[in-house]
Amino acid sequence: MLISDLDEPQGKAKRWDGTGFNASWDGIGEPIKFLQIPIENGGGPASSKSGGFHWGPSVSWNTYLNCWVMLMGHVEGQSWIGDKLYISFNYHKDLGIDDHSQKWTKPQVLVQKPGHVLWYPSLQPMNTKEDIAAKNTSLKLGKKARLFFKYSNLGKYFSEYIIEFEK
Repeated sequence: MLISDLDEPQGKAKRWDGTGFNASWDGIGEPIKFLQIPIENGGGPASSKSGGFHWGPSVSWNTYLNCWVMLMGHVEGQSWIGDKLYISFNYHKDLGIDDHSQKWTKPQVLVQKPGHVLWYPSLQPMNTKEDIAAKNTSLKLGKKARLFFKYSNLGKYFSEYIIEFEK
């Protein structure tokens, strides 16, 4: 959707149909291929009882890397069980041009906590002088960010890691 349409968005949002944002907002779109887990690698649809898909994306622009960073969970079984968080990158600043929104890197494991269920990862600024001066938020970050996620089985959010990005 165009930013200029945000004041009157009704009927203007579209889904990706495999070639462009042409499918109706309430129609059936195509998933981002680079984020799908192949069936031969244990992947499956969101309706699968055995899991095998990424979910709950958190996306931010990284000014240090000059790219988009996406964090996501990974479902491995019923009730959204999964002990891993993944990270993926997209080096196209304007995701509305051509197929740029589809050009994410293959997700890589960022954190694994065996015996736990991890949900809702997000990156947050460090609250340093540099972050404050740059007006960094969860949507715009720099070289370092604090990683938060929920231990669903404990019912609590934690921040145990600081992520330092490297070029």
